[in-house]
Amino acid sequence: MNNPKNKGRRIKRTLIGIAILFALSSFWLLNTFRYKGVVEQISFSSDEVTMKGLYIKPDAPGPYPSVVLLHGSGPLPADGPPVRVIANALLKHGVAVLCYDKRGVGASGGTFRHNAYDDFVEDGINAVHYLNSRNDVDHKAIGLLGSSEGSIIAPEIALRSKSVAFVIHRAGIAVDAIECNLWEQRHEQIDRGISGDLLEDSIRLQQLIFEMLVESKKDPKTVESESWHQVDAEIVSFNQKYRSNETWIKHGKRFGNKLADWERFFEGVASAIAYDPQPFIEQLDIPMLYIFAEKDENVPTSASVKYLKSLKMNSSKQLDIRIIPDVDHSMITPISFVRTGSFVPQFLDAMGPWIHKRFPSP
Repeated sequence: MNNPKNKGRRIKRTLIGIAILFALSSFWLLNTFRYKGVVEQISFSSDEVTMKGLYIKPDAPGPYPSVVLLHGSGPLPADGPPVRVIANALLKHGVAVLCYDKRGVGASGGTFRHNAYDDFVEDGINAVHYLNSRNDVDHKAIGLLGSSEGSIIAPEIALRSKSVAFVIHRAGIAVDAIECNLWEQRHEQIDRGISGDLLEDSIRLQQLIFEMLVESKKDPKTVESESWHQVDAEIVSFNQKYRSNETWIKHGKRFGNKLADWERFFEGVASAIAYDPQPFIEQLDIPMLYIFAEKDENVPTSASVKYLKSLKMNSSKQLDIRIIPDVDHSMITPISFVRTGSFVPQFLDAMGPWIHKRFPSP
């Protein structure tokens, strides 16, 4: 027979345990995601669009080395847990951070369009110009931090703004967009169970389609040329070869019946698929830190590292290349989430000291 007093004690201990757990969780959330600096609402103009965001600076006298955060793909806002974790990692080393709602997102004006690299580049350039207008910014120590998609456009922003002193790339992209896209598609198809000749043939055909469409934008005479019709024939051949393949029917990508079927789709992604960061990387003469994920299925780490190492070997480029082992594109693991609230320490702890070594805070 249960003793009512014992039952009451067990309930009391359980409630106390829940209260302690709640208090610890609240402390962890507050400590991890509270900005550890002075937060200011800011705005700047970009091609007649008003961009809104935050400028977070250390709680100490300036001027400060300052970084513009360039988001990865998607309609991302200025604020959020990953942004706060990155900002705090920089703030503790005396580096201020500017982050803004993407065009057409949150409080920023305009219309958000996926893969609108032209817009994203202009917005990044104007964010740099905004920092140059502030008296509390060290104008000789303005940098960019590009994540994924933000990384591929960061070199163009740095070159065209004429006042960026350094660039940090997280899960960076140093190859053209076609190669990056094909790498991502390869892994998506592998995850869906596609392999062997089917996988290789589909990737090869996708490459032919992308390359021909990019060429057609450079030279409209390419449309309906012999090369154009050769790709049409490749599409027909692939469809005939795999029309009865159950794996492809269930999990594969539809290529249509001819290149013309792709033109409408391509209009919306042309600037992204045709994009190549290498000409901008090769013209830059500023320090750049590339931090890659070893097991990245969205960005071809090995190809990017190969290109950057070759460039560094054959020039005086100030390139620092690091690869974090055993992490994917997100650079987040269960352990890192508990420790930092987001990214692995190998990324977060690399940025501040790297900047401070080159641009010491006053």
